[in-house]
Amino acid sequence: MVTIGLVGDVFEELKDPLEMQAHGCHYLYGWVPERWKRHHFKRAARRMLKTGDIEKAIVKGKPVLRLTSQGNEKWIREFPLFHLAQGRWDGLWRIVSFDIPEQLKGRRESLREKIERIGMGRLQESLYITPFDFGTDLQEFVQAHGLTDFVVVFEANHTFGEDSKALAWRVWKLKELQERYTKLLEQYRELESADARKKHALQVNYEQVLLEDPLLPRELLPDDWVGWEARKVIFN
Repeated sequence: MVTIGLVGDVFEELKDPLEMQAHGCHYLYGWVPERWKRHHFKRAARRMLKTGDIEKAIVKGKPVLRLTSQGNEKWIREFPLFHLAQGRWDGLWRIVSFDIPEQLKGRRESLREKIERIGMGRLQESLYITPFDFGTDLQEFVQAHGLTDFVVVFEANHTFGEDSKALAWRVWKLKELQERYTKLLEQYRELESADARKKHALQVNYEQVLLEDPLLPRELLPDDWVGWEARKVIFN
């Protein structure tokens, strides 16, 4: 689901064996990662055509695959961060606090994996924050794992202490991410006259950095956030 789900409407030629470009993935990443090539797409596409999550269509004279409304709703539900990252921040922090006994250690680790997978940042050992509203998704997970008595979720405005940008910078270790984007950008500019293979290798490195990017709203990123420039330069 994540493969085709991130793709969304496929509408332009891409230099991979399927000659497809992913709208959702292109918006967020600027390109389609290596692991999303022919054999992955063919298997996922066959399955999703059968379930009605995608459909075949002709766009500008070219055959494409695109999400149906059913498929889009399923994708947003299963992978909400990619949808939420495109909107503006409402100014509220979502705070998840949990105190799960040692005898439920397995479920505690499952919860921790869940909240880290959706991009929440660890403020303290058992206290995580996010600018995104994962309320329904997280509530269903907590109930399904029998953790209702051990988990509390709050919504809050920032009142005092370091401002929201400074908080995001510290919690998500954005300095390290900024440095990695800067290095990639410098390397790419040094390769402007290099062959396509070297540039492609750098794009693979760029993907690895993106996989660790929490995709925070613009309101929480510094004005000189290099990630925006790196995406624009490397894939233009």
